[in-house]
Amino acid sequence: MLKRIYVKNYALINEISIEFDSNYSIISGETGAGKSILINSLLLASGEAIDTTFVLDKENPVIVEVTISNISQDLLDKALEFGVEFDGLDLTVKRVYNPKLLKNSYYINNVSVSKNLLEEIFSQNIELIGQHENQKLLNVSTHIDYLDSFAKIKGDVAAFSALYKRLNEDQQQLVNFKKIKEEQEKRADFLSYAIDEIEKIDPKIEEENLYEERRTLAHAEKIALVLKECSSFLQGESGNLNKLFHLAKEVEQIITYDKSISNIYQSLNDAYIILEDSSHAITTYLEKMDFSEEHLAFLDDRLDELELLKKKYGKTIAEILKTKDEYKEELQSLTSLDDRIQKLGEQISEEKKKISQMAKLISERRRVAAKQLELMVNENLRKVGMESSRFAVSITYQEDESSYLRINDKGYRVYSFGIDQVEFGLSSGPSLPVKSLRKIASGGEISRIMLAIKQALIEYETTQTIIFDEIDTGIGGKTADLVGNQIALLSAEKQIICITHLPQIASYADDHFVVIKNTTEKNVEISVKKLDTSSRISEIARMLSGQPDSESALSHAKELLEQKKQK
Repeated sequence: MLKRIYVKNYALINEISIEFDSNYSIISGETGAGKSILINSLLLASGEAIDTTFVLDKENPVIVEVTISNISQDLLDKALEFGVEFDGLDLTVKRVYNPKLLKNSYYINNVSVSKNLLEEIFSQNIELIGQHENQKLLNVSTHIDYLDSFAKIKGDVAAFSALYKRLNEDQQQLVNFKKIKEEQEKRADFLSYAIDEIEKIDPKIEEENLYEERRTLAHAEKIALVLKECSSFLQGESGNLNKLFHLAKEVEQIITYDKSISNIYQSLNDAYIILEDSSHAITTYLEKMDFSEEHLAFLDDRLDELELLKKKYGKTIAEILKTKDEYKEELQSLTSLDDRIQKLGEQISEEKKKISQMAKLISERRRVAAKQLELMVNENLRKVGMESSRFAVSITYQEDESSYLRINDKGYRVYSFGIDQVEFGLSSGPSLPVKSLRKIASGGEISRIMLAIKQALIEYETTQTIIFDEIDTGIGGKTADLVGNQIALLSAEKQIICITHLPQIASYADDHFVVIKNTTEKNVEISVKKLDTSSRISEIARMLSGQPDSESALSHAKELLEQKKQK
């Protein structure tokens, strides 16, 4: 229940404090007096953005305080998490805007809290119904919310929406798994191909020497020519090696004549041994040299194979063999997603089955509730002067043969809220067809339809306080009296605060406040005054005739108040 509003330094308000003691309060005032500023101030406390051009004094902060009683235990627990202390179930919510720092601060019982908590407190405790809410009723997408509230299936729809969201997430995950599997299969194919290619060519570390052998063969003729000349110089009976051997032997024989000659012999003998080894090496090399075209072709082919591997898998044979081992290890590590894909597919099938069951059950409950809502709203419309009108709730499906949800072998599109498309309609006369609200209803009718719907929903509303901001737009006379009576009946269930310009509605209230604009040479300010019986009669007289001192208007005002007391 809203107990107090305090506003300072906002728009035309220097400082105002209003206390609400009853279940039904009226706020009236001259056109342009500033009634809407009070509503805007209340919205500021709920966390709505502030229009900085409305800051009255740029040197001082804007302060809005709202005291609410009978707060739910859930919200009290959330406030406790911020360290808020309180007695009973009352909380004072405060919003402070510092125009110098362009900073907002939010408090509960003077303890700093988050903006989100303020928004949650307001959404659960105070509902504003004004022209915006009436326009909202013309938006077809909101109709299903009204019906679900009446059907008491908000929780079921929320559970359905959560499952629907999970299904979409799982379906996306399945798509991702399949993409990953496809990528893994491509990778596995590549790895298998690469390993097979390397193993078929079967490179060996020692084959790095083939490059040198190929370079040698490129100059084989020159090498053979030179080595044969060397061999010819050293070999044979007339070869120089044989001559050197004989010379060494002759020198050996003369050592007995001069011992110092032994050094010469040793050098000649060593030279012979070295040249003999060289001759043997030359012979061996020439014997091993393969000058055949077949061997050259073999080397060229083999080196081409090795170069192919080096371009793909490594600069050296050692790197190629390392790459092969790494590829084998990676191939073994690739895990198949088949099991996960299968399990997720089964889970999705179960989710679709459950969603189908839930959607059908929710739809059945909506259809039953729709009939009941029609009866109650039509009865309420009769009470506000719309007895010739007929309110109707249309529930339709959209066919979709590709859908998994089937009814009588037909597929229907599934949305996050179910399969139903809900739209409210109105017939303006017994013989006239039902048409969409946005096509047929006037401003006054929309206000009364909204009131009739709120009356039907009052049992299921979670908010304690309902504020009607000029819900009386477009009505007057007897209709205004009927609307006032119905609003008064609502106050038996909820706290009602009604901003109105109609005396018929104002006369039903328990408390009456008037907004007064005070104009001086320096500035314009508004104030709010709670009226006593005498002042209330004068205000209702003003609302009736525009003249608060008119004898006939005062008499009529007294009569209105007396009539309301008797009801």
